[in-house]
This record gives sequence, structure tokens and C-alpha cells, in this order.
Amino acid sequence: MSRPEPARHGILVEARSGSPRLTFGFFDAYPPAQVSITAPARIRRCGVFFALVAVVACLAGPPAAAQTFAVGGGGSLMSDQGKDVVQKQFVNWGGNVFGEVALGGFDSRQDGVLQLRFSYRSLPGGAPDAPKIDAWSGLALVCYRFKEFWWEGGFFGGVGLYRILPKSLEPGQVPADPTQTVIGAAVGAQTLFRVSSRFDIRLELSGEFPSTEYSHTLVVLTTAVGYRF
Repeated sequence: MSRPEPARHGILVEARSGSPRLTFGFFDAYPPAQVSITAPARIRRCGVFFALVAVVACLAGPPAAAQTFAVGGGGSLMSDQGKDVVQKQFVNWGGNVFGEVALGGFDSRQDGVLQLRFSYRSLPGGAPDAPKIDAWSGLALVCYRFKEFWWEGGFFGGVGLYRILPKSLEPGQVPADPTQTVIGAAVGAQTLFRVSSRFDIRLELSGEFPSTEYSHTLVVLTTAVGYRF
């Protein structure tokens, strides 16, 4: 004769039509003693009710901070105040494009702005009789602006990478700046004039400080146009 199967204990979840049921098996009981607990329909209805209340509360809660996105671009005039740079007038040029997000409340008079900016600069060589250089940069900037009805003003600063590419030597020129990628920083002040709900004109005065082998310290005047959405 086969021996009876030993008693087992545990919790069994059984699917039943209508509502879930938990079945408990008690140790050393044969056949297992069972106690069933069925979730009444009232509990299920209360769960649905409180879920709807939570959704309504979220929708009716205080407004979140406004997020305004913008893209744009502009042109620059620069003076390179590097140690050995011969030509230090505002005769060098460049351009940039940017994308940013402004974080501030709907009624806030200030904005915190995170901006990514990509720029091109045409600069004089870092030593006398050196060829000009192309400088590409990507900067991550943090801006703080005071908001008025039709204009904004503030300050910004950040860090990024500069790619330095010297132009080909011409007769009488000597090599100086090497091809290199270096870290740099930028600080400045800006003013924005709103010309419509979408467009603004931006004026900036900034300083840029790439850590190049030959000294390059840039004073930059920039005019740009931004589009908000």
C-alpha cells in the first residue's frame, strides 16, 4: 500500500470567478485545513474611488514651474587679449547656435536658464607671425535672468571644450598654436529684448578663457536672435 502523502503548509492563491481568494494550508494537518478570505466588492469599489480622487487631486493641484524652451543663433566680434597676440582690436569674428530651457514659476520675476552653445571663432595666431586659427567650442552655461515685461537681463557662466585648428602656413609665417582640444570657461552679462511672444533679440558681453598652449583670452560682443516655444 502506498503511504499517504505528507501534509504540506503554505499559501495558495486561487483564481475564482468574481473575486480573488487566498487559501492557507496549516502545518501537519491532513488533509490541509483551509481558511479562505475573499475580498468583498466594497473594498474593490473603495480602491477605485481613492484612485480617482488621487488623479483629480493631481490635476487640481498648484501649477508646476513653467519651462520655456528656446533655440537661436547669432554673430560675434572679438578682441583676443592673449599674451603674445599682436592684433588685439575687435576685428575677429565668429558665430554661434544655442538651445536652452528656462526654469521659473508662472509669476516668477527671475529665471534660471540652462543653455548649450556651439560656437566658431576665427582668431589671430598666439605668437607674432603665426597663422590664424579656427576655434570651435561647445559650452554648457548656467544663466540667471531678471524678468521685466518686455526685456530681461542677467549673468551667465559655464565650462566646455575648445578645438583649436591652426590654418596653413603662408610665406613668412612660423608655426605656433598646435592642434589641440582643451577645456575652457566663459562668463558674461546679457540683455534680451522681446520683439514678440516668440522672438527676442539678445546682446551679450562675455569673456572666454580656453586653456590653450599659447595664451588666448577672448572679449566677445555678441548679437543673437532667439525663438521661444
